[in-house]
Amino acid sequence: MKQRIITGLILIVLASLWLTTPYPQFFLAGLLLIVFIGAFEYSQFIFRGEINDEHLLKSPSEYIKKNGWKPVLQRLLYSSVVIFSGTLLVTAATEKSNLDYILLDDTRLHLLFSEGSNILVMWVFILSAVWWILSAFLVLRYPKNSGIVSSKIFKILAGFIYFIPFFMAAGILRFQSFVTDSSIGAVSILSVMVLVWAADSGAYFVGKACGKHKMSPHVSPNKTFEGLAGGVVLALIIFAVLAYFGCYGKAFQMNMFALTVASVVTVVFSVIGDLWESLLKRESGIKDSGFIFPGHGGMLDRIDSLLAALPVFLITFAALDRILG
Repeated sequence: MKQRIITGLILIVLASLWLTTPYPQFFLAGLLLIVFIGAFEYSQFIFRGEINDEHLLKSPSEYIKKNGWKPVLQRLLYSSVVIFSGTLLVTAATEKSNLDYILLDDTRLHLLFSEGSNILVMWVFILSAVWWILSAFLVLRYPKNSGIVSSKIFKILAGFIYFIPFFMAAGILRFQSFVTDSSIGAVSILSVMVLVWAADSGAYFVGKACGKHKMSPHVSPNKTFEGLAGGVVLALIIFAVLAYFGCYGKAFQMNMFALTVASVVTVVFSVIGDLWESLLKRESGIKDSGFIFPGHGGMLDRIDSLLAALPVFLITFAALDRILG
């Protein structure tokens, strides 16, 4: 417990420094590192070895001896291709588009889905929306669809849609209105994170008190629909407080209806993000995705909900803002 608390405090400090840095290049470098580590951990579900990553940290020589170099090199290559693809798409987002990636002003989020938007950016987020709807179906129907989940090709392709929209959404959210207020993007991301944490806490206590109807008993037996409802209610209360103090920034708070709906949808799909990683671990017989954070597991264990939450928040708001425009 002591180790878990110390690690948690260190993570909070590092995450705060990373989010609030006024230097875009530092934020992007940290984001690339997060995605690379997350993709490397995810790749163990694709390129399986005889022993898992716990042994890689405890005894690298034993890990290599039993697994060989091939799985490690495959995983490093996969992770590198993921971040290269994400970087390439982010670069494309700054060219010939109504979306000025770093210089995004207060009124242009709806342009993500406009005719003038970069076609690659638009399709990345459309695919992300389709992916999270599909993942909800896979999670709630598991193990009836275990054949799809266990497919190596499916998991290879899914990984790109899993990480790249998160990478792009995190950048767009962080740099919203960057010219006029370099800190509001950090506050916006933290506000979304707080919603996720509030929902997780609400779901835990309500689910423990009166949870009866399990969401996905074969994936996570403790998660219930009653708990989800409790999480949504607590998250909405927190959302009202954050919105009152303008924590989401002018770009979002210009359309409160879209922002409210986006927050509710985000909370629901943050649970799906958590369940999706749990499904992958259960299907692979792995307890933790990694071991770089003592007492907290791996990077993927820390960001599984956010991998869904950030892109879903941005997609839902931008789509509604466009429709209601």
